[in-house]
Amino acid sequence: MPAHNASRPAAALEPGFRQVRQELQQLDYFLKGTVLKRLMKCGQPQCACHRDPAKRHGPYFEWTYKGQRPDRQREAQPGGCSTLSGRHQAAP
Repeated sequence: MPAHNASRPAAALEPGFRQVRQELQQLDYFLKGTVLKRLMKCGQPQCACHRDPAKRHGPYFEWTYKGQRPDRQREAQPGGCSTLSGRHQAAP
């Protein structure tokens, strides 16, 4: 999406706006927040995950969002992330 340009007339922005609106209407499920993909070290010091980052456990997906209280965090269950697969790139 191009950067905002105050000198462009509103009519020139209309086609891009319509396209984004249509894409948003096609979403199956939408929640505000951030989804992180995490690889974790376990509590066993002798485990390979402590020596080699490629052998860390996971991935675990965490969803952080703002509620009535400060930021809240939930761990997404393995089957619960199927709607994210192939649509969104989780942050490293």
